[in-house]
Amino acid sequence: MMETLRLAKNTLILRGIVVPLAPGMTLRQFTRAAERAYWHHQIRHTHGNVTRATKLADVSSQLGYRQMKSYGICARDFRPNYHQR
Repeated sequence: MMETLRLAKNTLILRGIVVPLAPGMTLRQFTRAAERAYWHHQIRHTHGNVTRATKLADVSSQLGYRQMKSYGICARDFRPNYHQR
């Protein structure tokens, strides 16, 4: 069974999602890092399917696309065989 919460050197691992930690990190910086790690995990888990990822996150597709764009996450990069074209 996977641990729910674990601390490692300069990282927080929450249900398999790795969030980087830095000394002096503000709550806002931590929240952004956690959101980025969450979306990265979801889009990888759904193989680049944004609609499915946003349904799992229980948010609108529009919000999901906007957040992934703000974190520099491109769903195409997680789709099978995308880089073989």
